[in-house]
Amino acid sequence: MAEEPDVIRGQIQETRSALTEKLETLEGQVRDTVQSAKETVEGTIENVKSSVQETVASVKRTFDLPYQVDRHPWAMLGGSLLTGFVLGNYVEGRRQREQLRPRPSLAPSRTVVSDRIPALTSEPSQPAGLLSWLRQTFDDEIEKVKGMAIGAAMGIVRDLAKESLPKLAPQIDEVMNSATLKLGGEPFAEPLVEPARPDPWP
Repeated sequence: MAEEPDVIRGQIQETRSALTEKLETLEGQVRDTVQSAKETVEGTIENVKSSVQETVASVKRTFDLPYQVDRHPWAMLGGSLLTGFVLGNYVEGRRQREQLRPRPSLAPSRTVVSDRIPALTSEPSQPAGLLSWLRQTFDDEIEKVKGMAIGAAMGIVRDLAKESLPKLAPQIDEVMNSATLKLGGEPFAEPLVEPARPDPWP
């Protein structure tokens, strides 16, 4: 009878030791799980942060004119020539439309259609000069060069946009080729800009 309390005490002690071990194991597992979750969340935040920083740097590079001129001097030269050509055509076209538009005058010239009825006439002014003669003589060639220049410039913009936003490449292709056709250019199928070399952004 005296042994029974000792046996019971021994069993209680064993149970307490077993429970302590299980609780310590469970605590270690929970701590490991929390640590792993924390590391995963921190890693995800770091990935998102670095991805956003890369995207911002890429957009900055795309619109950084000195960087692009240094990187693609011929493409930027072609783009600037095309811009000058388009602006020149726009200004020249407006000037010619202004010249062809009949101007109201206080004393219109009169020609006599019959003995009794005078008729008003307006003589449109003819565009004159070397530029006008060149445009008339080489109209087909100018149109071809204009189409090539527009196609090249739009192709360069397309390639730079695709380099900056590679996940949108198919949509960029579709939009830029459609815009090139609407502007009167011929889209280039192959890339005009070489892929970027990995270099650190200052």
